[in-house]
Formats: sequence, structure tokens, C-alpha cells
Amino acid sequence: MNIMSSRFIHLQKNLAGLLKTGIPLIEFDGQNILPSLTFDDLGIYIIIPQISKLLNTPIQQSINLFFYGMATISFFVGIIGWHKVYTSRINQLIAFVAVALLTYKALRIGDVYLAYFFCVNTLTPWAIYYAQKKHYDNYFLLFLFFSGFLISFFHYIRAFSGLGVLFFLIFLFVTSLSLTRKQWMQSILALIIGSAIPVISFNSIYNQSLEFSKKSLPITPEKNHVFWHSIYLGFGFLQIFNPGIIYNDDAGVAKAQEIDPAVSLEKTKEYEAIIKNEVIKIIKNHWHFFILTIFAKLGILFMYFLEFANLGFFLALLFRKKWNLELSFFIALSFYGLFPLLTIPYPEYSLGFISCATMYGIISINYGLEQLLKNYYLKKATYLL
Repeated sequence: MNIMSSRFIHLQKNLAGLLKTGIPLIEFDGQNILPSLTFDDLGIYIIIPQISKLLNTPIQQSINLFFYGMATISFFVGIIGWHKVYTSRINQLIAFVAVALLTYKALRIGDVYLAYFFCVNTLTPWAIYYAQKKHYDNYFLLFLFFSGFLISFFHYIRAFSGLGVLFFLIFLFVTSLSLTRKQWMQSILALIIGSAIPVISFNSIYNQSLEFSKKSLPITPEKNHVFWHSIYLGFGFLQIFNPGIIYNDDAGVAKAQEIDPAVSLEKTKEYEAIIKNEVIKIIKNHWHFFILTIFAKLGILFMYFLEFANLGFFLALLFRKKWNLELSFFIALSFYGLFPLLTIPYPEYSLGFISCATMYGIISINYGLEQLLKNYYLKKATYLL
């Protein structure tokens, strides 16, 4: 399984720290015990070392078990969902092939980016199924509970990886279902309760680590995910008219240290404030370069959409589906398109967008084929009459 080398090193240290202290999110480098000073999301640094400790396996095997297990579960749950949506064998086959190819693509990308794939591939077909079913029951509430749980859980694996799906199912259900006020309240409650469980669990573990660090270690962890750093480096996508930016973490640090030599990535708040100002300066002073960069990234995203929605894109132009389904996909695609637009449109950052495009392709191809067959048999019946 592909995983960034820095993440692998932190996972090894987290496992060593867990075995030495019994506390998650504590690293041990062979000499020193330190809090887990990583700017990634905390989920893998809690779960994967626990798998290694529980099963007594090396960290690489635990990484493989976690990520391949995630992809396998998503593949089968997604396929079952599409089989619920469609009864025709040809429709089911199209969905199976598309999901299989998407799963292969996601596994090639690997790492924490699989969280995008998991959320989109696992929940989208079931959301469409319940929107079509238009029947309120306990299974619908159970789906909302698990949707909330998974979206919240995978937020700790990759930040906001499930938020596009949440927007998708909320808009789709609101525009598709006619529920009583009591039923809406029950639905919202199921979603909130499911979402709360990972939040409470992960924060409890983090607070345990924080408490240990305050009492026993010279420094305490800082739970911050860099944001403006990634946007600044995203301007390194184009070399033409580029004001000297390359897509490299060191480039961001070097720029910040030109302004304040004492700042570093470890001082997240101070660093982010400086880099935010640099981003604003680029937009103001190099607006032509900014516009070129945005349109270049949009071109890459459109290429991804054509590749993964493929025939579905052209059939969607010929046969319009229900407006709310189209708009639900537009909302999800727009959200997942923000990540590569703000940073770099590499496949890993675009995996949420790619997964959504694949789901849209499945729906559009199957709907288009149904309309073509309907028109064919209608013309045949007219001719016979």
C-alpha cells in the first residue's frame, strides 16, 4: 500500500510510543518520548498502531490491513447498494465494472486519500436507493446513523473527506422525501448521534495524550491542520508567470522565514498567518497568474470528469435526469473539486471528485440506456401498429 514516507515514519514512532507508554499519539524515536507532532489528521496515528499492538504485527502489515480492508468493505457495500438501485442485470453489470475500476484506481493512489473513495463509493448508491424508495422506516434511520458515523469517522482519516457526500444526501433527501416534522426530527437525530460517536471517541483519545504530554513531557501537541500552506504551494502548479513558487513544503517555510526567521511549521498559527497574507498578496498583485492557474486546474478536473463519467457525460446531455439528482451531484462534485483547485489537481487530491464523477457516470449511463431502449421499443410498437 502506497503511503507517504513521513506518515510511515510517524506511524512507526507512534507504535513504539504506544508500546512504551500505553498512550496513543505519543511517539518514541528510540531515545526520546514526544507527543505526536504531525500536521496530518490524527485518525491513522490512533488506529493503525492499535492494530499493530492488538495483532502483534509490523506497522506495514497494519497499514495494509487497514487500507485494503477499507477498500474491500467499500467495494462490496457499494456494489450491494447499486444492486438495490437497479434490478436489470445490464445496469448492475455497468455499476459493477465502474466500481471495480474505481476501486483499482483508488488502491493505486492509496494512503489516507482512500477516505474520499470510501465515503463516496459506500454511501452514494444507498442514498440514491432511499431517495427512490421514498419510504420512511427504521432501515432509513439506520442508514442515516451509519452515514453520520462514517462521514465523521473518515474526517479524522482525511479532513472533510465525507462532507461532499453529506451535502449530497441532505439535498437529495430534502428534495425527494415528503416526511412529517417528527420523521425529519428523527432523521436529523439519527445523523447527529452517528456523527457524535467518532467525535467523542477521537477527542477523548487526543485529550488523554494531551494530558500525558502536559504532565510528563517537555512539550505538548498542537492539534492544527495547515490550510493556507497548501493553498500557497498550489500556486506552484503553473511555471508560466509564476512568481517563484514551487510545490514543495520547504518553499512555504522559506517564504515565511523571509518575513519572520523564527517561524516554522511547528508554530502553526504564526506560520499560517504569514502564509495567508502571502496568498492574498498573490491574488492582488498577480491576478492574471491567479486566473490562469484556476483555469488550468479546472481543465485538469474536466479531463478527470470526462475520463471517469465517460459515456455518462454525453448521455446526460441527451437525457436529462431529475433536476434534484443532477443538482445533488453538482453540489458534491463542486465541493470535492475545491481540494484540487485550492492545491494541486493530482489524482490523490482529486479522488473525491473522481469518485463522484464515477457515480455520476453509472447513473447517467444506466438512465441513458433505459431511455434509448424505451424509445426503441416505442418506435417498434408504433411501426407495428
